[in-house]
Amino acid sequence: MFGKLSGACEFVVAGAEAGDGRFAHHVKPDGIIAVAGNIGASTDTKAEYWRPRELVVGNPVNWQRVTFIYPADSGYVLERNGAEWLVDSMPADSSKVNNYLKSSALSKAQSFADSVDVSTLQAGYMMKVEDSTRPEPIVVQAYGWGYGFVVTSTLNPGSVMSFDPQREMPRTHASVFRKEGKALGG
Repeated sequence: MFGKLSGACEFVVAGAEAGDGRFAHHVKPDGIIAVAGNIGASTDTKAEYWRPRELVVGNPVNWQRVTFIYPADSGYVLERNGAEWLVDSMPADSSKVNNYLKSSALSKAQSFADSVDVSTLQAGYMMKVEDSTRPEPIVVQAYGWGYGFVVTSTLNPGSVMSFDPQREMPRTHASVFRKEGKALGG
């Protein structure tokens, strides 16, 4: 089908012989659109698969400050100083910080916790990423829930997601970024 469709359109997904891919047929007899690949695999997934799970995104090269707040008013701040990073105003191992931030830029929640209402809970942990390319920081908050944690992110307002503290919390401690021979708080 060549040309432009206007208005609401209805499509029917139909299978083809093995190796021929899948086809989407426009209900009006205008033609058939060949789609390379297996569109059936995408249409057979549950709706939750398509929901965004990202907690933090972006290019860490553009991140200027990352703030961590923990219970009892503890925490620390990673701050860019040119090409170097500081942890609470002390020099950090920038290689370790950069590796951590690259990993954080890809962080996703495990699943959704739609039945959890965090409106009456107080976040125990918070991570705020200030990115020079965004008008507002990205804020991730973690709440104790049951035997684990749930999180929210300003990237997905209104979504509450499951969080694995065993996997995530140890690698966010300030001492992970310590330069050899330098003592850091946290």
